[in-house]
Amino acid sequence: MNANTEQQSGPKQESPQQEEEKTEKSTETRAHEEAMRHPKTAQHNDDERSKMPERHDEDRKQSPADRPGKQSGEGETPVG
Repeated sequence: MNANTEQQSGPKQESPQQEEEKTEKSTETRAHEEAMRHPKTAQHNDDERSKMPERHDEDRKQSPADRPGKQSGEGETPVG
C-alpha cells in the first residue's frame, strides 16, 4: 500500500544538486558522442627509437608476393 501512495503523490522533486549532476552527465555524454562522430586524425610518431631496423635482405630469395606488379616467373630463366 505504501508503494501505491507514493506513485499517486506525483513525481519526486529533485534537489538542485541532482539536477546539476544530470546536466553535467548529459554534457559529458554529448561531448563523447560528438567526439565519436568527428574523431581526431591520428598523430604519427617519427621518433628515431620507434623505427624498424634495416633488413639488408635484397639478395634473399623472394616470392612473387614480395614484388607486387610483376607476373609470376617474370625475369626468371625459362624451363625446358
